[in-house]
Amino acid sequence: MPEQYAKPHLSVGEQLDLLERRGLQVGDRIAAERTLRLVGYYRLSAYTYPFRQLLTQRERAQSGSRFSYRGSGFIEGASFETVRDLYLFDRRLRLSMLDALEVVEVSLRAAVAHVLGRRDPFGHVRRASLNPTACGKLNRGTNRDAFSDWMDAYRKKQQAASQEDFVRHHLEKYREPLPVWVAVEFLDFGSTVRLLSLLRGDDRNTVAAMHGVGNGSLFIRWMRNLNYLRNVCAHHSRLWNRTLTYAYSKWRPRDASDYLSHVASSEPRNKVYIGLAVTAALIRHLDGRSPWSNDLSTLILGFPEHPILSLQRDMGFPDGWQCQPIWCQT
Repeated sequence: MPEQYAKPHLSVGEQLDLLERRGLQVGDRIAAERTLRLVGYYRLSAYTYPFRQLLTQRERAQSGSRFSYRGSGFIEGASFETVRDLYLFDRRLRLSMLDALEVVEVSLRAAVAHVLGRRDPFGHVRRASLNPTACGKLNRGTNRDAFSDWMDAYRKKQQAASQEDFVRHHLEKYREPLPVWVAVEFLDFGSTVRLLSLLRGDDRNTVAAMHGVGNGSLFIRWMRNLNYLRNVCAHHSRLWNRTLTYAYSKWRPRDASDYLSHVASSEPRNKVYIGLAVTAALIRHLDGRSPWSNDLSTLILGFPEHPILSLQRDMGFPDGWQCQPIWCQT
């Protein structure tokens, strides 16, 4: 039976005292307190977690929690400065991913609008212009199909954007519906991927090819994966050692860039490395002059050094990753 939370409120100084009593070394107390004020004790605890001592099986059983794997004490040599470095690394990684995923998201909107708009300027709200099988797929336990759900979501997006100048200007001059190249401007990444999944097969493949991917279904899966990563980054959640909710499926090397042949069937499939590599391949295709993949590899080489931390184990990086062409200067 869950008990009432009864831990006392602690000042920033008391929070740091507690960490020190538990074995975390603090080199610069003033800097450490400043970090706690900026970040917060609870948020920073996600980055202290890898440095806490593992519980024995008996201790786990006695803890009364299925989710307790580590105790409150820290391993020997753990320091606040390494924890802070890990937090800052993760922050830079998220910002770098957001920078690249903006390019991918905007390109996806433009491609969907161009391809679907060529078939029908209002194809995003006309079932007949979309894939009948995808549109007719019933949601589990309901009589509603995917197109009906899409239309509900689309109307909410349009209503939320009703005060945007470009929407008001268009509706003052033209009646509804909005053409797809206008509508995509108020769709978020997830909504755009949702519309992509409803396109006809040849339209999907065309959008995929515009991004250097030879299989429309594979491209949709990638976009769903990247939308998840985008949400993690946009909400400032921990990224560096995340186990992905949606693991990457394996693919035929010929369906994607040669840059990605080393991860087409590699393991693990649920760590961030594949997402980083896929993003880098997309950016290289969309903008061959972009230094993003080189900049990211430089960032990764700055991963905090500590025996408990591992690019391979925690992030899924393969041995010799930095020698892969995708991360090398072109």
